[in-house]
Amino acid sequence: MGAGMLLAAACASIEEPPMADEPPQSEGPPVIDRTGQGRIVDPSRTECAADAYQVLVGQPISEVDTDSLPIPLRIYGPDQMITMDYRPDRMNIVLDEDDIVVEVRCG
Repeated sequence: MGAGMLLAAACASIEEPPMADEPPQSEGPPVIDRTGQGRIVDPSRTECAADAYQVLVGQPISEVDTDSLPIPLRIYGPDQMITMDYRPDRMNIVLDEDDIVVEVRCG
């Protein structure tokens, strides 16, 4: 019986504390920033990066590298159905009928 208890103790999982140079783990999956910088965006962030992307206004969406834009992201034009949920961390790119960016905002 002693050997069985020793074997059970050896198989028990031991949770090690995180190393000092490791970032703290957050709940849920991280939000990945696709700007090519390889940064992990804090999932608790409450505002999107719309202010930094106002330079897109007036450009055709076909000339915008949408893979480099931060996520969550929503791109839509006139008469397209979208959900009305407000997400302050989501960047919205609004297009006109000619697929020109007319607004970049959070929500």
